[in-house]
Amino acid sequence: MRHLSASALPLVLGSCLLLAQPASATLGFAEPAVLNSTAASDAAAADNTTDIATDGDGHWVAVWSSFNSLGNTIGTDSDILVARSNDNGATWTNAAPLNSNADVDAGSDSNPVVSTDGAGVWIAAWATTDDLEETIGTDGDILFARSTDNGVTWSDVSVLHSNADTDSGVDAMPRLVNDGGLNWIASWQSTDTLGGSVGTDNDVFYVLSDDGGLNWTGVTTLNSNASTDIGLDTNATIATDRAGNWVAVWETNDPFGNTVGTDYDIFVARSTNNGQSWTTMAPLNSNATTDTGNDRAPSVEYGGAGEWALIWHSNDTLGNTVGTDNDIFVASSEDSGATWSDVKALDPNAGTDTVGDVNATVRSDTAGNWLAVWHGLHTVAGGDYDVFASSSSDGGATWGLVAVLYEGADSDVGNDINARAATDGLGNWAVAWQSTNSLSGTIGSDNDILISTSSALSVNGLTVIAPNGDEKWKHDSKRKILWSSTGTIGAKVRLDLFRNGSFITTIKTKTKNDGKQSWILPSNIPAGTGYAIRVTAKQDANIMDESDGTFRIKPAN
Repeated sequence: MRHLSASALPLVLGSCLLLAQPASATLGFAEPAVLNSTAASDAAAADNTTDIATDGDGHWVAVWSSFNSLGNTIGTDSDILVARSNDNGATWTNAAPLNSNADVDAGSDSNPVVSTDGAGVWIAAWATTDDLEETIGTDGDILFARSTDNGVTWSDVSVLHSNADTDSGVDAMPRLVNDGGLNWIASWQSTDTLGGSVGTDNDVFYVLSDDGGLNWTGVTTLNSNASTDIGLDTNATIATDRAGNWVAVWETNDPFGNTVGTDYDIFVARSTNNGQSWTTMAPLNSNATTDTGNDRAPSVEYGGAGEWALIWHSNDTLGNTVGTDNDIFVASSEDSGATWSDVKALDPNAGTDTVGDVNATVRSDTAGNWLAVWHGLHTVAGGDYDVFASSSSDGGATWGLVAVLYEGADSDVGNDINARAATDGLGNWAVAWQSTNSLSGTIGSDNDILISTSSALSVNGLTVIAPNGDEKWKHDSKRKILWSSTGTIGAKVRLDLFRNGSFITTIKTKTKNDGKQSWILPSNIPAGTGYAIRVTAKQDANIMDESDGTFRIKPAN
């Protein structure tokens, strides 16, 4: 099921020749709305890197970094802003400063994350270069604040790691996870040496709290080889099943004792005691010992019923089955991260697209439904970045059609990047991201924070079943073309024959969308390999699918 765009034509962007991404489906998400209330008046003050969370009890909180001075009340340095929703993301409160020192600090606050225990405690963490009135220095450090009233008010800013006043390395990219109780783990990447016990390369640091984030342990490294490695360990994420099992994943280009090469691979460690100890790190992506591409920005999530899913982006070719552009890869586990399935591409068109899909995040409602979101270059009209998504209902083993998040993405011209998703487990989903989309001239083209919501994941799509690869069909023989459809496709479809990506002939201009069509192969079609069938919805030519592999046509005798 190789989903293709109806307008897959060459596009020149800068000096690179790119092909359009598919527009084969939609996922039922609403047209985007503005999350930052100052979007129409903030001129060129950029709003960046958002995160979003919900407690499953009607409360949603979004945080992001911003250069907006909020009417000259907090200065033009980057601070952390917050907004809240009590109607599943339909409306949001006005943007307000989250960091209590926003009106007096001079450093840059960036890359915020927010999480909740679902029982009243919310914690936000972020990176800063502010010195907190000369108490911690201007190297990068990690700050945090707590809320016990669903984000209405926040505690004063505090330092997350105890060595902030003495360390000299850069601490960045924090992550937060909670087990639904008092246990929290915060992780980040750092170039600090921890008093000379590790090198100056990036390692993954973490701290623990067992009292709801009031107090935190001393800093420890998560990557077990931190004292001897020579590579960069970055982009760590942690997930828990809330039953004692924790899984941490991150990327590294360390050769791991010359066993995996110096390309970036994904590594994993596990804990069964709330992060007090972790297993020795091990490569997660099954091709780590042989691949040459870079595996980056992993995201791991527990989905219930013992199922875990991991997604990331990579420019590895998977044995020449996909291109060298970045694609979204996926693996799954049913034993709390002890073993993982073989690596595969999430996107069915990974073998034919030539533009990068990056920075993916995966979320689950723990009731069997999963959503992955990322950004990639899209339509020929503008060639802007858009948010893409795909869903799974089997633990991440298989994924549905890749879709632009909302229908209007085909016509917008702003760049939509760095999407983050959340769900309340009750059928409500929200995706927030930063964008230069002006929303038809209503908010300007500076970076703002947009949000789209869905009350039910749904996909409109087509899937070719046969021929789907390696078949041998003879001239003048009667064969059945088979396909399936999902969602609102319409009553009619079109059937076309392609060879090695080039159009050969139309089999049916219009036929019933009943999943089958008899076809007698004309003898005037050249015998040989490389043939594929494409099925296209008549009511929406953007909804289409093509055979996963090619089939052979043979002479009648």
